[in-house]
Amino acid sequence: MQVELRDIRKSFGRLTVIDGVSLEIEEGHLFTLLGPSGCGKTTLLKIVAGFHAPDAGQVLFGGTRVNAVPPHKRETGMVFQTYALFPHLTVFDNVAYGLRTRRTSQDQIRKKVAEVLENVQLDGLEARFPSQLSGGQQQRVALARALVFSPRILLMDEPLSNLDARLRISMREEIKRIQKRLGITTIYVTHDQEEAMAISDRVAILNGGRLEQIGTPWEIYAAPRNRFVAQFMGSSNILDLDVTGYDAGRARAQARTGDQVFHLCSGKPLSGPILVALRPEWIDILPDGAEAPVNAFTGTVVSAMFVGSLVRYGVRCLGDRLLTIDAADPHKRGIKGEGEPIRLGFDAERPVVIEP
Repeated sequence: MQVELRDIRKSFGRLTVIDGVSLEIEEGHLFTLLGPSGCGKTTLLKIVAGFHAPDAGQVLFGGTRVNAVPPHKRETGMVFQTYALFPHLTVFDNVAYGLRTRRTSQDQIRKKVAEVLENVQLDGLEARFPSQLSGGQQQRVALARALVFSPRILLMDEPLSNLDARLRISMREEIKRIQKRLGITTIYVTHDQEEAMAISDRVAILNGGRLEQIGTPWEIYAAPRNRFVAQFMGSSNILDLDVTGYDAGRARAQARTGDQVFHLCSGKPLSGPILVALRPEWIDILPDGAEAPVNAFTGTVVSAMFVGSLVRYGVRCLGDRLLTIDAADPHKRGIKGEGEPIRLGFDAERPVVIEP
């Protein structure tokens, strides 16, 4: 089922929570609403579910306006952050609850519950109570309860936030597997950037109730539109540069701190002051004697944090700028110490020109 939001606005008193958000979610996609706490993503999800009415704008399912349709008639399944399982009911009865309120026959209840528990790999646990389940199993019960009546749209509000880090990784893979197997349109809310990149077909980044950017995880990561997106979707070094020349798709720009000159590829002419985003892994550490790329410069290591697969350096350079550099394979390269000089470089194709 395709979902479309047209110029949605919502305020609570004087506080504007959603400020003119429009987006389209294709049928069968797992679409994530991503942003910091208080950005409006859960409110937007509840507007889709029908729990909140928008002050303005339209909500459409499959091209049909559903603003006036109550939640229980929208055919959406909701997985809440707290799971909201009934502690006095077994797994079977928790999953069957929605079917019973719809007066489904006992034979159909047994059949549908058995099917959905098999889908989420909980078959054999029907007689257990929530207190007898692990966090991951409770999460799957909540998912099964949302799926059992075959909703057209699945809504998930930070469903993994109560799990430990390792379990979150395995459960997000499980959610993606189930979603793809069933082909159900899913809207997923999270503030975790890695989680959003791992599971999503497309991502919408919200900030202060406004839509900052929408695209595939790769599009948003590799080509952030502005400073907020660049710094929220992973970490980025933001450089202030002044363009001093442009010719044949390449700009010449000088850093505002220090006298370093950089060369940047650009499909359109650049002039005046610009901002560019440079991901930490896009900057290379140059071994002694190595041929330098077009953009090479030196700095001093002020910090080195070993995190297993890489070392995250803090480097003082470009006058008095502190840049973050991620160096892969530290076991082969070794780790530079605080105070050591370091040679850095990046290709002209790497930096992304962004809006303020």
